[in-house]
Amino acid sequence: MSIKQKIAAASATALMLSSVLTAGAFADNTVNISGNGSNSTNNVSIKKITKNKVKQRNTSTIGVAVNSTSDTGGNSASNNTNGTTDVTTGDNNTTNNVTVNGSTNSNIGKNCCCDGSTSNNTVNITGNGSDSINNVALLTICKHKVKQSNVSVIGVSVDSSSSSGGNTANGNTGGNTTVATGGSNTTTNVTIGGSSNTNNSTP
Repeated sequence: MSIKQKIAAASATALMLSSVLTAGAFADNTVNISGNGSNSTNNVSIKKITKNKVKQRNTSTIGVAVNSTSDTGGNSASNNTNGTTDVTTGDNNTTNNVTVNGSTNSNIGKNCCCDGSTSNNTVNITGNGSDSINNVALLTICKHKVKQSNVSVIGVSVDSSSSSGGNTANGNTGGNTTVATGGSNTTTNVTIGGSSNTNNSTP
């Protein structure tokens, strides 16, 4: 990109504005101000802005309800006459495993705005007349912004019961009456993990 002006009159103004809004390396620039007459005014302005914005958000709303019951009771051996009466139950085991994890975001993109490369700017001001005014302004701005947020609302309700009681052996005449129950176990395991964000963008 170049500007070359030749002005023989008393006063002249040249203005160049280059605005780049792109995700890439800054380009090289060459500015030439030469051969202008006396008392000339020459202005060059180069402005470059690149913006790179990454925004990630997790919103997790999770509800878990567990109702677990283990029961070997409620057996009845009643109103028997003579003989042998046996009621035997085996073990009753209940296991509930609940795992709740929030959502996950991962940014592995390249920071193509500020990628570490720099532009080469060359400014040549030569051969202008006496009392000439020559101004060159170069402005380079790079903005890289990463915003990550997590919102997790997790509700877990566990209702767990275990019973081997409530057995009856009534009204028996003679003989032997036996009521035997096995173990009754209820296990509930709840694991909760929140949301996560990972920013792996490279420069």
